[in-house]
Amino acid sequence: MSSSERLPVAARNQLLGELVARYPDAYVSALRQNGIPVPLPDGLPVPQDNQAYSRRAFFELIVPDDIWPAMAAWDHGRDIGAASARLRLASDPDHYVEVHVIDVTEEHGVYLELVVTEDGSNPWPAKAPAADVRARVATMRKDSQSFVLWVDDAITDLLGWRPEQLIGHRTLEFIDPEHVTVAVTTFVDMLRNPGCSRRARIRFRRADGSWLWVEMTNHNLLTETDDETGAGYVLAEIVDVSEEMAYQEALRNREELLRRLTDALPLGVLHVDLDGRVLYRNEQLGAILGHGEASTLEEQFANACADDRTLLRALLADVKAHAADADVDIVVEKDGEPRECRLSLRALKNVHGKETGTETGTAGAVIAVSDVTDSIRMRAELERRATTDSLTGCHTRSSIMSLLASSLGGGQARDVGTGVIFIDLDRFKRVNDQHGHAVGDEYLAQVAQRLLRTVRQHDAVGRLGGDEFLVLCDGVTSSEQLTEIADRLSDALGDDVEIDDGRLPVLASIGIAWSQHSMSKPDDLVALADDAMYAVKRARRPEANTISTPTTSSVVQVA
Repeated sequence: MSSSERLPVAARNQLLGELVARYPDAYVSALRQNGIPVPLPDGLPVPQDNQAYSRRAFFELIVPDDIWPAMAAWDHGRDIGAASARLRLASDPDHYVEVHVIDVTEEHGVYLELVVTEDGSNPWPAKAPAADVRARVATMRKDSQSFVLWVDDAITDLLGWRPEQLIGHRTLEFIDPEHVTVAVTTFVDMLRNPGCSRRARIRFRRADGSWLWVEMTNHNLLTETDDETGAGYVLAEIVDVSEEMAYQEALRNREELLRRLTDALPLGVLHVDLDGRVLYRNEQLGAILGHGEASTLEEQFANACADDRTLLRALLADVKAHAADADVDIVVEKDGEPRECRLSLRALKNVHGKETGTETGTAGAVIAVSDVTDSIRMRAELERRATTDSLTGCHTRSSIMSLLASSLGGGQARDVGTGVIFIDLDRFKRVNDQHGHAVGDEYLAQVAQRLLRTVRQHDAVGRLGGDEFLVLCDGVTSSEQLTEIADRLSDALGDDVEIDDGRLPVLASIGIAWSQHSMSKPDDLVALADDAMYAVKRARRPEANTISTPTTSSVVQVA
């Protein structure tokens, strides 16, 4: 729109007077051409008590959908000198306010903005929310040697310098010495290319001596003619990027913290994208897997077995398709030895709960890897110690009774029975008393080994305590089959035990019991076998005390 279409100054002044008379309580603010609020100049015919300087910029106070209409009104007001719009406040979106923009730059150097509610009152009778409304962009002109020729008033908001304090000085005088090289390099490169622009992020010294991160863009306009000087110039735009740089610095600090944390963890940490490319790994991962860096998940676990590599590919596919987490155990080969590793895979999600990668281009999963080989072996050893008698290598009492309960519970389903063989070593006390406990221990160990060698592969031998043993025979089809097993055990115990070049006879009483009833109780079945064993002891002739061959009782069967 041409300047001839603008409202005359007198018409704008008249409109201002009418608005002030109609809305004496209106919210009034003065703005620069860039929309930054400034104090109301003296001499304006508006109520000074209603000025809004240092309040939040008006665009921050309206609903987002009304920002474009507000900008259109602002542009229209600058073009023809006056404009108005009906907008909604973010604090009260159900009601409209009227916004009037009037250009009074010719007399007062500012634009006025009057805001009233539908009933003509001030929408903020109390002080509006405060905010930092200082300028964040400044413009200056420089010559080819980087001397400042002109700078706008926004420089004061931005850096604290008054324009006259900068004019005649090189901008290098105000740049952080650490950034002089990059500033000079980009400026010279800009000079070599007429019409081009070069940008650099540097720290600029404020008037108070502090430093501000700015992005300075120099435009080579040296071939153009300035209206005032008749010479070309370099146009420089200075943008405050301190918040962004502070955010980046905080992000770098956070990344360093996370890196240090992952290095301190006794775990391997692996970060991969949705295509399996390795983005990060800590040093501990190499120590766990036994090889150096790799570029892909497949290469990183190349020493895993084929089935586990297939599993890892499937898990990554689940991350990509469903953002699924997983905890799995795999086996890798390290230094020629298989090692058990536990992997905890977690899909990375954005703030909306969706997996990252396809939308943001960032990584898709983080994997924590721990070597659990030693803990598994330790747990197995603890379980072995808890279930195995340390002297004989047989099951402990609690372990054999637990196995017996399981066998009784599943026997009926398989149409088979469960048998127990109770073995008591006669005259064992005499061995201890005559030869000592060391010999007695060796005596028990050799007897136990004979029992373990003689039973069937799926049978179990337990030491109930002292010189009593219990053999569990699972899957026995008849009492006759159990008797055959007991006879073999009797034969195995027939030979003397050789200890320290001496021979000690083995005399045992054996009782057996068999049940095909799933409701049988383990203690009841053992008690029956125990009774049968004591029946053998009572029936044995006195002269049998010198016989070294064990005697087997008759079978007790539970219906």
